[in-house]
Amino acid sequence: MTRAFIPHSRPLLGPEEAQAAAAVVRSGMLAQGPEVEALEREAARVLGTRHCVALAHGTAALHLGLVALGAGPGRTVLLPSYGCTSLLNAVLQSGAQPLLVDCVPGLPDMDLQDARAKVRPDTAVALVPHLFGRPLEVRPLEERVAVLTDGTHAPGATVGRSPAARQGRACAFSFYATKMLAAGEGGLLATSRADVARLARNLRSYDQRPDWRLRFNYKMTEVSAALLRIQFRRLGSFLEERQALARRYRAELGDLLELPPEVPGQVHYRFLARVPSRRLPGLLRALREKGVGAARPVFRPLHRYLGIPARDLPHAEEAWRRTLSLPLYPGLSSQEADHVIQAVREELS
Repeated sequence: MTRAFIPHSRPLLGPEEAQAAAAVVRSGMLAQGPEVEALEREAARVLGTRHCVALAHGTAALHLGLVALGAGPGRTVLLPSYGCTSLLNAVLQSGAQPLLVDCVPGLPDMDLQDARAKVRPDTAVALVPHLFGRPLEVRPLEERVAVLTDGTHAPGATVGRSPAARQGRACAFSFYATKMLAAGEGGLLATSRADVARLARNLRSYDQRPDWRLRFNYKMTEVSAALLRIQFRRLGSFLEERQALARRYRAELGDLLELPPEVPGQVHYRFLARVPSRRLPGLLRALREKGVGAARPVFRPLHRYLGIPARDLPHAEEAWRRTLSLPLYPGLSSQEADHVIQAVREELS
């Protein structure tokens, strides 16, 4: 019997999500409406902010967050080289120019000391992701520059006793199919600043306005909002399943893999490990042949897209060359986890 392939990421959707989506279809109201409004209220309570603005996708949340904090032509934005291309896209969409920041040596985290040192007079915003569910304390950086965080990997994470979504002046989220909370597409800008929320609401839709300015078609659909209302209610159980699986991997693979230390308030979006750079490509191929969808958690660092020499961002380059990510998500069965562990042990023992 052929074993089913275990993908690197997989959303967990069930009867509640199906019923919620079907109810929207029956209502005939597909565009932004009461489901979106309800999602914004409920998400704000979960994330611990005063306002949430629902948007079409995560890049829209990043884009409007940057614009609201002053990014634009003639300005620069700090962002990590070791991160998703959506960060770079949003910066360029705002009209600002990117300034890439390195990783903390030996870790995937954005180096906030490096970011602080790179702040220039024309720097409008530092874009800081809580990458892979590892929350960062940004207050020292905020002494120099406005901070927009990306909490896509870290809903439910905390910094001290506060939700990570409160870090910075605003926090962007994506709800793409592979994210912690999934609706296929969707985004959210969470903030406790009324001016930021007001501008984001103003810019997300261009129709039926008494004035003209450049606005966008960034509205969330009612179907996405209905799915996300259920996903937010399930967040606690999702996080528990992820944590249990991460603990199991650490216990059973820690003797073979170099694992990053956990940080206070962390949630588990990816299970990361470092292997020798010469081993990683072959290991990824071997695991796929064994039916395990392991991957590099960042497809390609941003300095490689921009033609910046690796020597200028050596720790981001090293993270890309050495970091392995194993399947970790709610709904991964015990038998599937057994197979992931066995496959890794067979290749590295």
